[in-house]
Amino acid sequence: MTTRSLGTKFMFFVLGGGIGAAIALLFAPKTGKELRQDIADAAVKGCNETLEAAARVREHTAEYYDAAKEKGGQVLDTFSANLSAFKEEITDDVVKIGGMAEGAARHVRDSIKAKTVG
Repeated sequence: MTTRSLGTKFMFFVLGGGIGAAIALLFAPKTGKELRQDIADAAVKGCNETLEAAARVREHTAEYYDAAKEKGGQVLDTFSANLSAFKEEITDDVVKIGGMAEGAARHVRDSIKAKTVG
């Protein structure tokens, strides 16, 4: 479930609850003053619940961000360590290949000298 779909579902849930509460209040047998007070109370309650839900979402988002940041740091550290090891291996291989090339060049040079001298 993505964050966007979760946020959208939550928004529709709150909106549906508010509409349901408003309809219930409108059909309740109360005086105008009582009805207005009930609607105001329901609006304040809905606002408070929305603010609480937003605070929970913010906390969860911060937790997810921190976890992702930590995991990303671990991945970067692992990658850096592996890259350093790979670089060392490549450097060692280049030195070995260079030594082999020098040896081969000496051998060819010595063979040429032996043939021209002899």
